[in-house]
Amino acid sequence: MEVIIKCSDDCRGSKNVYGEPIKEIVRCRDCEKWTNGDDVAGICQWNEYITLQTWADSFCSFGDRRESRR
Repeated sequence: MEVIIKCSDDCRGSKNVYGEPIKEIVRCRDCEKWTNGDDVAGICQWNEYITLQTWADSFCSFGDRRESRR
């Protein structure tokens, strides 16, 4: 599982201070909004007005993991 984490801006030298996970990353190929997809590209329909072509390894903040993969 990949997650987005918060990184402290106070510590930018040779080390970083990491916080708690913010949100799980959902790749396009695993998202319920991704249709007509293969292992390379597909169509994202994240709302009723916008349809985008996207790559399978991409992700966005609107991603919701589908229950089961095809």
